[in-house]
Amino acid sequence: MAQAAAQGDTRAMGALGVLYRDGTGVAKDPDAAARWLADAARGGDANAVYQYAKLQASSSGKGSSSADAEITRKAAEAG
Repeated sequence: MAQAAAQGDTRAMGALGVLYRDGTGVAKDPDAAARWLADAARGGDANAVYQYAKLQASSSGKGSSSADAEITRKAAEAG
């Protein structure tokens, strides 16, 4: 999966982001999770858009960038 994600597969990127978020099979790493999910979301993966928005909503105390806002807007539009 990591190889597919590194080659630009947005589904693999999103799945890897969730693994890092949850610490499943890898060390929990919220920063890596955010990077992978954001890349997948920018690539158009609908689930990654949702997962990224959910991650950002649960990250209390962290600032939000315009890129975060754009991805969150896409999640809202997708329903």
